[in-house]
Amino acid sequence: MDVFRHLKQRVVSSADDEIADLVHLIIDEDYNGIAMVTATFIEYWFKQRNDEEAIKWYTSLLGKRFVMNPVTGNILLRILLDYDKKTEAWALFDRMLDNQFNAETCNIMVNECFANSRFKEAVNTFKRVGNTVNDSQLCYRNIISRFCEQGMLSEAGAFFEDMCSKQFIIPDIPTYRILLDAYANRSRFDDAERIANLTVDANLKCIAKFCPLD
Repeated sequence: MDVFRHLKQRVVSSADDEIADLVHLIIDEDYNGIAMVTATFIEYWFKQRNDEEAIKWYTSLLGKRFVMNPVTGNILLRILLDYDKKTEAWALFDRMLDNQFNAETCNIMVNECFANSRFKEAVNTFKRVGNTVNDSQLCYRNIISRFCEQGMLSEAGAFFEDMCSKQFIIPDIPTYRILLDAYANRSRFDDAERIANLTVDANLKCIAKFCPLD
């Protein structure tokens, strides 16, 4: 805590934490660096099984007037879920959707749903986020992988088809590999061959695009 205070005071020269926080917000316009350090304290108190102190730090952080970036938010989401603070995690997720989030935000919460066998909720969570981030490809790959792990290949295939139907989202090689392995492990060799052929086609199209013939 002494190091933490020292870091803040180097910028604002104030021993008062509240004044230091306020000045940081005014002159930096970005409180996320301090927020990520605060997350370290939150996790520490959880590890000490002092949930009350951890939530106190967390609540104080949310009370700061700053726009939380996806990196900070995702760190906090993981901490809250790791220590079974699911209500707080979902509330934070909703808050992030109103401000800033990314593909990792989507995948963290989708994976949380799968970990508790809440497949319908996983789909609904994906629909809220997966199609709206810049790296939607990563969101599709993740939920396809999760369904394959559960042996729910029909659902995985449906998301793959939906992914292929998008104009600006192209399945990558890891996505093809996930489906290929899943079908092969289930002895669905016709489907595995179909995916293998699609993989070859995708590679040829990529080569043709970046290596045009004269």
